[in-house]
Amino acid sequence: MITLTEKEEKEFQIAMVCKICLLSFEENELYKVKDHCHITVFNIKTLGEYSDLYLKTDVIILTDVFENFRDLWLSTLSLDPAHYMTAPRFAFDCMLKYTMVKLEKLTDYNMLLYFESSIRGGICQSVKSYAKANIPNVKGLNYNPNKSISWITYLDCVNLYGKSMLTELPFKDFEWVDDLNIDVTKIPDDSEVGYIIEVDIGYLEYLYEKHNDFPFLPLNECPPNSKVKKLISILSSKK
Repeated sequence: MITLTEKEEKEFQIAMVCKICLLSFEENELYKVKDHCHITVFNIKTLGEYSDLYLKTDVIILTDVFENFRDLWLSTLSLDPAHYMTAPRFAFDCMLKYTMVKLEKLTDYNMLLYFESSIRGGICQSVKSYAKANIPNVKGLNYNPNKSISWITYLDCVNLYGKSMLTELPFKDFEWVDDLNIDVTKIPDDSEVGYIIEVDIGYLEYLYEKHNDFPFLPLNECPPNSKVKKLISILSSKK
């Protein structure tokens, strides 16, 4: 159900033309848009006829939208979305055609396993069970002058995947590196050469309280008493 704004409600009460069935009413008529029934307007006598009407209009509108979508991409990149099972597959081909990039296939089996073991998925939220603000002169909030003023800010960052896909991504010249003295802090974010590094991490205890709500370096492994791997963020050393 759609909730109308106050302005939309006033417009609906005095409307003389129905935006759904385009039926018009005269100003001196007893019934207005707000009073008429679409079932009677379309001369529907059974629930089956109403279902058929709904499905027909739904399919026609969807077809119109999709055909316009096809025309857009056929004229832009000469690719037909109707030839793809999913939007990600279509988007991937759009990327290949737009960038003209030639992806190098991994032929080293150990390298392929190394890449697969690096896949993590995403943990993008900081989970905190309880938070209390301490702000003066706010009704209903027990301000404590003995504590520092604190606020609660909620940030909703959109397009995380899209943003990451705009950064530099590996696509060719894959090779093993024997140099163990790489200083990752000196590698620019826009470097033409990147590294995937496997390291052992000692999670020092003095960081536990600071990182408690969002532990770094999640692991993709099976939890205790489970046979299914999942992404786990814990305060512990990683090997």
